[in-house]
Amino acid sequence: MLLGFFDVGVAALALNPVFLRQNPSLTASLKAISYNGIMPLSIPQKKYLRGLCHDLAPVVTIADKGLSEAVGQEIENALTHHELIKIKIRQDKTQRAQLAAALVDQTQAESVMAIGQVVCLYRSNPDKPVAKRITLPQR
Repeated sequence: MLLGFFDVGVAALALNPVFLRQNPSLTASLKAISYNGIMPLSIPQKKYLRGLCHDLAPVVTIADKGLSEAVGQEIENALTHHELIKIKIRQDKTQRAQLAAALVDQTQAESVMAIGQVVCLYRSNPDKPVAKRITLPQR
């Protein structure tokens, strides 16, 4: 039941067993993207967040230099302020998956979707006033 946790963009890779056999290091990365063990989201909650993420512009773009300390801090600030952010990763497919997994680990956020060069992350902020928090549908 490993595929039940994968995001839409990553599922295309997961459905290709030949690709996964040729790139065994991606299996752990794909698991980390979909579920970090801290705040699992149900499928209806992910669908709701994907809908909200659709209209967002990328807050951060990670280019050739990768995930620097300054970029990591900017992502942390954006997650704290917005809870749901869109990040554009301008690297090849395998590096994007590894960077997305590193972002999930580093920020303790949940990956909502990963399609092409775009990754959306969600992390609830309990310090925000209740009226300004993203209200998720019930499981």
